Amino acid sequence: MQKKQFIWKLLLVVTIIGLLSVAGAMAADEQTISGTIEQGDAGIVLTADDGMTYAVQGKDLSAMVGKSVEATGTLSESESGNTITVVKVVEIKKMKE
Repeated sequence: MQKKQFIWKLLLVVTIIGLLSVAGAMAADEQTISGTIEQGDAGIVLTADDGMTYAVQGKDLSAMVGKSVEATGTLSESESGNTITVVKVVEIKKMKE
């Protein structure tokens, strides 16, 4: 009886560790980019502060055109260009000088 309980507890611990590892790996793929939301020829883009341009997917940011933001999401590259699948976006309020 004790051996059976031990096996179930061990299985539970291994399952929890596995789930936490997957969640950590998924979060590690997300990056935060600062830049400006713009209307591009093919839709909404994020022009990063370093000059890179990313097509925006995952959220409708059309109401934020012209605003400075920090966008968090998953980056991908393809022959057609760079893409960010946004999961979170925060407007950056610039201080008046």
